Amino acid sequence: MSVKVSISVTTYNQAKYIEQTLESLLMQKTDFKFEILINDDASTDASPDIIKRYEETYPDIIKPIYQTVNQYTQGKEVHYTFNYTRAKGKYIAYCDGDDYWTDPLKLQKQFNFMESHADVSACVHAGKAVNEKGTRILWTQRADYENSYLNTAKVISSQGMFASNSLFMRNYFSEEYKVPDWFHEAKITDYPLYLILSTKGDLYYMDDIMCSFRVASKGSFTQVVLNDPDKKKTHLYEMIDLLESFNKETHSLYEKIIIQQINHNLFDYVSTDITVIKTNPEEFRELYNTVPLKVRMKLNARYYVPGAVNVYKKMKEPIVMFFKPKETFYSKI
Repeated sequence: MSVKVSISVTTYNQAKYIEQTLESLLMQKTDFKFEILINDDASTDASPDIIKRYEETYPDIIKPIYQTVNQYTQGKEVHYTFNYTRAKGKYIAYCDGDDYWTDPLKLQKQFNFMESHADVSACVHAGKAVNEKGTRILWTQRADYENSYLNTAKVISSQGMFASNSLFMRNYFSEEYKVPDWFHEAKITDYPLYLILSTKGDLYYMDDIMCSFRVASKGSFTQVVLNDPDKKKTHLYEMIDLLESFNKETHSLYEKIIIQQINHNLFDYVSTDITVIKTNPEEFRELYNTVPLKVRMKLNARYYVPGAVNVYKKMKEPIVMFFKPKETFYSKI
């Protein structure tokens, strides 16, 4: 039986989570064969040892690459470069090494839909955002409140509105296919990929919660980039470049929605990081003045009295977390 679905996993120093991730993939109940492609990006913790143990137990399923030099820091898009290009499946599913799936029929449901809808490029679904320990549900990530089709315009404006580990797409990555240059400009995997997929057919959203993703876990995009002011600013301009390149690629067909999304990103940036005003007052002052007063007061507090804010957050967090719903699937790491 040939492989029908290739699951792409990338990990770096996620020994705390990778076993849970792999167990959630291996529990999938399917009537087809799947493979799990793992790129360990030169982890220095126990991640490679854990992966090797699974590789020995499931040699026909687990297919890892153990990097000796971290490829992300070399500017490589690791899912595409090391997993998509070697995928044998008709379809590719996606999961990072700190996230996990919660429904044992997830792959089968998405496979069945894609098999019967040849005009759809990918299928995504709802997911739960959980705390680093995976014990509490912070929110539910939805692109809609019902099953729906997402065309290119909706994909542009729904940036980050569905869990990346919900993605199940057709395998367009043959040896002959070359991704556009702008695919690498934002140095992230999901959003540029969704844009590419949307040009090949609508994405289909299932309003069915079938995965969980950790927020601000070690090695995650949030922890590495969004919590670092300099990297966050760099990422903002990379996203703007990405959208402008996509606008050019599509001959300005979606220019209005792209401009709206760029403005949304700029507003979101100045609404969450006061350092942009303190270091770039001329560049961002006009936009900053549109931020609600309450938000500006919080931003100034973070800037001028960070110690007091951190103490307040540490005191508040366990109280807030206590009232969050419990994550009942794999609640222990």
